[in-house]
Amino acid sequence: MLNQAVRDGKLDRNPFCRVRLVKVRNGKTRFLSMEEEARLLDKLGPVYAPWARLAILTGMRLGEQFKLRWADVDFDRGLITLLETKAGKVQFIRLNEEAKEILRTRQIQQMNRNIVSPFVYPSETLATPLDQRNFYALTFRPDVVKAKLDGDGVGWHTLRHTFASRLAMIGQAEGTIATLMRHSTTALVRRYAHLSPSYLQAAVETVAAYGKPTMKGVSISFGTVTETGKEPGHGEGNGTEVIEKVGAGDGI
Repeated sequence: MLNQAVRDGKLDRNPFCRVRLVKVRNGKTRFLSMEEEARLLDKLGPVYAPWARLAILTGMRLGEQFKLRWADVDFDRGLITLLETKAGKVQFIRLNEEAKEILRTRQIQQMNRNIVSPFVYPSETLATPLDQRNFYALTFRPDVVKAKLDGDGVGWHTLRHTFASRLAMIGQAEGTIATLMRHSTTALVRRYAHLSPSYLQAAVETVAAYGKPTMKGVSISFGTVTETGKEPGHGEGNGTEVIEKVGAGDGI
């Protein structure tokens, strides 16, 4: 706004340009374990647990989720269109099957109760979305306390971090995580680097093996050690094993 005022000739300069912003360190980020998620969802109960689960499955921010309109949900293509975003431009969210099922169930529940509203989470008037601040203060935070997660800085944004963390734990590339998180670069994604699966260790082992004779019947390939003649990624130590360890079938 101040830059626009300068361009419009209403200000000589932007006074904010002299302000030094505090440098944010991209360290480890709080996310929920499977056990912590189960505790939180249990306290939220059958009504509100699907709301939090949807955030974990999509990485949506609180404001994005609560302003969501049915017209912006495309079940056929598995996409949500966000017209208003933090980046100030239209963005898209991909829906997995579990996320689609959560939204379909909510749609059916609204139809059965004769609730006609353009919003996925409508207020009592149906003409506006539910007040996200009231929900956070009166429902979500008290249930975080009941789940004994309040001392760890758990908030709604923790659900978004959980989405990204699980992508990292199943071995998705930084670029993929950045795209699904809707980040313009991979810089913010590097906070999850410590969660990368063990196959990265196999990748660095290839450096030690470089230039040395390979063992009989075994060849070194990037990311894993495979038997000669087999495609990388099949057998022990591959990404499938990692997925199984962090909860395959959860639609993540």
